[in-house]
Amino acid sequence: MPTRRQTLLSAITAVLWQILPRSARAVDRPSTAFNAAFGEKIALPILAQFETAGATLDGATQTLKKAPSAESFAAVVQGFNGVSDAWMAVQLLRFGPLTQNQRLDRIAYWPERSNITEKQIAAFLAAADTSKLVPASFATASIALQGLTALERLLFDSEHGTDGKAVSDKAMAQLMAGTPAAAYRIELIGAIAGNLRQIAKEGRAAWQDFAVKLGKGDQGGFAASPQEATNQIYAGLVTVSQLIGGQKLGLALGKSQAAAKPHQAEQWRSGRSLHNIDRNLMALKQALLGDPTGSAIALVTAPDTAAVLSQKLTSALAACEQALAAVNLPLDLAVTDDKAGRGEVQALLVRINQFRDILTNEMPKAAGITLGFNDLDGDSG
Repeated sequence: MPTRRQTLLSAITAVLWQILPRSARAVDRPSTAFNAAFGEKIALPILAQFETAGATLDGATQTLKKAPSAESFAAVVQGFNGVSDAWMAVQLLRFGPLTQNQRLDRIAYWPERSNITEKQIAAFLAAADTSKLVPASFATASIALQGLTALERLLFDSEHGTDGKAVSDKAMAQLMAGTPAAAYRIELIGAIAGNLRQIAKEGRAAWQDFAVKLGKGDQGGFAASPQEATNQIYAGLVTVSQLIGGQKLGLALGKSQAAAKPHQAEQWRSGRSLHNIDRNLMALKQALLGDPTGSAIALVTAPDTAAVLSQKLTSALAACEQALAAVNLPLDLAVTDDKAGRGEVQALLVRINQFRDILTNEMPKAAGITLGFNDLDGDSG
């Protein structure tokens, strides 16, 4: 998959930060106030959770290396799921420090082309070169090897159990074999976990500094003005809504049942494809509407308009969640199911697209926002 091609939008105007005190919502500096609040209230908590999850995963892999067992393996799988959950929120942060050093692709190289991750893993395991697992060296390895996409292949089998859930029996057996090959495989898992932990640490620290700059109207070289920074922050939210429909659902669905590509689904081996969408929707809800205590952001023009948009977004998200819950099979199985499965996924896609349309059409009209092209336009299934 090519590096994300171009950043995103043209003008957003009149964006206010509802949860800030009145003094911080000076009408002559709406973008600076919004940007600073986004960094403090959204980006930094997301990245703190990601860093914590990365540390937990890394600790679990250290235990696996010292004492390979079913229990230590299960802890690594749990750590993988924790990092993957946190990653779904990190996907909102498509502006700022995470766009540097290929951090987003190094965390998870997906969608991938030509099964390159499988090929890279096979070559790495065949070489069994321990010098390549040293953190400084591994951080420069192929991005297909460095993150969750490769880790999933090492922890899960390429099949489902009879109940449709992911299984790890063969993967665990390979690690428990007590051979040099098994030991190196475990070391590779540890290298990936350590690399993810380091990326999370770097990303949080960089955003910590960046958030301070945003509060001063300094975009740190990522945008030409506070307004452009606001544009790109909002673009990240829009892009995730497109990512869900166009790639997370669209790639697997294909144009027809015969053209479905179930193994294009995100993290299908671990059975996480639909769960990931749920986590994306949770993160978008937090970013757009805030929790009941009002600790997150809302994009508004005026209080009356904000109330209307809030209700529309709340209803649209609830419809997405209801449609998601109605899909009764793992996504990769549902898209080829000739009974209810495929229809349930298509119904979910309709709801996701309706939600996306509010972000791309109704929100811009209400707030005087003009959207440009983004890095997913023309690149979805």
